Amino acid sequence: LRERGWLEKAYCRHKDEPDGTGSLVIKVVQEDGAFFARHAPGLRRLATLAGFHPNLERLKSCVGFVDIWAPNPVRYYGRPEIARFFTHR
Repeated sequence: LRERGWLEKAYCRHKDEPDGTGSLVIKVVQEDGAFFARHAPGLRRLATLAGFHPNLERLKSCVGFVDIWAPNPVRYYGRPEIARFFTHR
């Protein structure tokens, strides 16, 4: 990807959505993120976010393992703490 100039346009997607409610999902995101950082340095990592009531502390544990957050804004209407979390990512 780097040799062809595609790296800045490429990303990989985590296989699960960190909703902040399940510690297993968070662990999978952390393991995937570490794997890609080790084996594909420079490749950005995308995670979608689907949970209705995310636990911000658990989501914060994914920072550094996710480069592109793709939350569904409709699900977080009226949750300003969620908006602030994603605004700074």
